Amino acid sequence: MAFESRVEDDPRRIVISALIRTNGFVCRAAHELGIPRRTFYRKLDELRIWPAVNALRKLRAENKLREADIESIIEKCNMNT
Repeated sequence: MAFESRVEDDPRRIVISALIRTNGFVCRAAHELGIPRRTFYRKLDELRIWPAVNALRKLRAENKLREADIESIIEKCNMNT
């Protein structure tokens, strides 16, 4: 479902969920949401989600991405608002 059609939903939750489903791959998450990559990068800045992206990338690189980690990433991202 395209990002624009889900505006009434929490945009932070939508973006974080897309990043989690794509294991932190920004281009894939943007594609999944149906928005240009550049727009997605701006959305990451606007919503202050970069700490979550960096945490996902680190865990992915270490092959340690688990459900518990995802919850802590979401919590960390929520604290940065």
